[in-house]
Amino acid sequence: MSSADLIREVKYLAKIDRDTELADRLGVGRANVSSWLRGTKPDAVSVLKLCEIGNLKPIEARLILEREQMQQAGFADIGLLAGISAVSLLAVSPLPYEQAITYVLGAASLYIM
Repeated sequence: MSSADLIREVKYLAKIDRDTELADRLGVGRANVSSWLRGTKPDAVSVLKLCEIGNLKPIEARLILEREQMQQAGFADIGLLAGISAVSLLAVSPLPYEQAITYVLGAASLYIM
């Protein structure tokens, strides 16, 4: 999975049909969106704007962007990767336990899609 997955997810969630429309909403050129669809990673500001447009939490975008990188690093089992991410997030979460569990389950579900 890659930045292309994030772009497609945001376009779907925001009901955006054209790359030019997404580029306009991000304040970048269409060539940037096209480049991201080919695998170039968007900069941090663009990722945050994508989150805002798609109503995603930044951790959800991070998980989408890191799937491919983690798979290439040898994590073939996405379920295992989701578990590792969940435990890591719980360990550092400032949220109450019940709220953190709900958030982790939502973020981990991205791996199942």
